[in-house]
Amino acid sequence: MPAKKQYKPPQNGHNTHIHLWPSWRRRPVFAVLLAVVLLVLVGYLGVKSAFYVVQAIEIDDPEPTERLISIDGTGTVEVVPDTADLTISIETNGDTAELAQAENTLIANELLTSIKALGIEDGDIQTSDYDIYEDERWNPITGDYVTQGWVVSQYINLTVKDTTNVSAVLDLAGNSESISVFGLDYSVGDVETFKQQARESAIADAKAQAERIASALDIKLGAVADYYEWTESDEYSPRMYADATFEGGLGSAVPEVEEGTEEVTLHVTVTYELY
Repeated sequence: MPAKKQYKPPQNGHNTHIHLWPSWRRRPVFAVLLAVVLLVLVGYLGVKSAFYVVQAIEIDDPEPTERLISIDGTGTVEVVPDTADLTISIETNGDTAELAQAENTLIANELLTSIKALGIEDGDIQTSDYDIYEDERWNPITGDYVTQGWVVSQYINLTVKDTTNVSAVLDLAGNSESISVFGLDYSVGDVETFKQQARESAIADAKAQAERIASALDIKLGAVADYYEWTESDEYSPRMYADATFEGGLGSAVPEVEEGTEEVTLHVTVTYELY
């Protein structure tokens, strides 16, 4: 039987060991990188754990749902118009342009002097158009255009801020057959003041409705969470008298013009909290 071999230690006198963690002295760069990776991994696992903990808490204790109610309200204010807008047309004829223009200027100056005497200021008077042209008409017998003279016309826009003066303006315009009046429109000058009154009425209407509903449901009305308002039109629309056209020569037949009343209406939507 062969003899067993005996173990002989290394000749250098050192024991051989296998290390899982690299020696700092032997491989410093690898050791640093491995440490960084471990730290990042630990941090990531910590953040994820915290996220799941918070999510679990929120599931166990969800946020309460807001209880809201939205109510529409309407406010209307009856207003007597305080402003009138109208247009005066002055048209004259003459054998020449100079004659027609001279007559037109004379009538216009006399009319404007009388209108200003009523207290209507220069800023409320505007000449909107001025035309001079030859009136030519076709003659089927001769096959030519035949002149009928010259025509001069101008249009004057008036804003009457004292509506009691409207009849007086119509009376002045009726003193000449060359003058026509049309487009009599009534409106409210300071409509914002009346919109504020309508707004307050609309809000009160919405609140009263909300309180009745809350009482019926046996709950309490809280603070206002949202508010919105609107009108039928973005701008206030004055009443227009499309047929208010007065030809010249009315004289003493000028009517007493009634301005009537207007309605300023505003709608609101108010959202209340309930508790």
